[in-house]
Amino acid sequence: MQQEATQNRDLDMRRFMNQLARYFQILDDYQNLVSQYTSQRGFCQDLDEGKPSFLFIRACHDLEDSTVLTEWLNILYSRARSPVEAKRYILARIEESGSLEDTRDLLALLLQALEGMLRDMESVTGHENWILRSMMVQLQVKQNRPLQKEITFAEVLRVWSGY
Repeated sequence: MQQEATQNRDLDMRRFMNQLARYFQILDDYQNLVSQYTSQRGFCQDLDEGKPSFLFIRACHDLEDSTVLTEWLNILYSRARSPVEAKRYILARIEESGSLEDTRDLLALLLQALEGMLRDMESVTGHENWILRSMMVQLQVKQNRPLQKEITFAEVLRVWSGY
């Protein structure tokens, strides 16, 4: 893109784009667990993919006993698909760890940094970039749905006993 630019060819946007990619990946992980986004991809589909997200890693680190979470990873590595009850239980443990709130805070900080970088780029170019500004508004964390906490550990063990 930079080579094709007709103006501001020396404007280096790599730092901004790297920060935007980081923000988007964490936002995607977060939305997969807590938003209506799940209707497009399936309930907590990231938990089935066996790729620990930022939220999951944070929860493992912050929970006093993360045995259930690490055991869940072992089940996923066997390529078993997680039952909805198990995913609800894992989601409740992630919430219990404070990982959801920490992630919302991190996303707010990353977005603030992106806005600062965008202001800096706009001051160099002398023009407001309304397209990037509009995109950043769309990427803000939306109000999340209440989590379903009715799943107990006993119910999860019953479901997982088949693995």
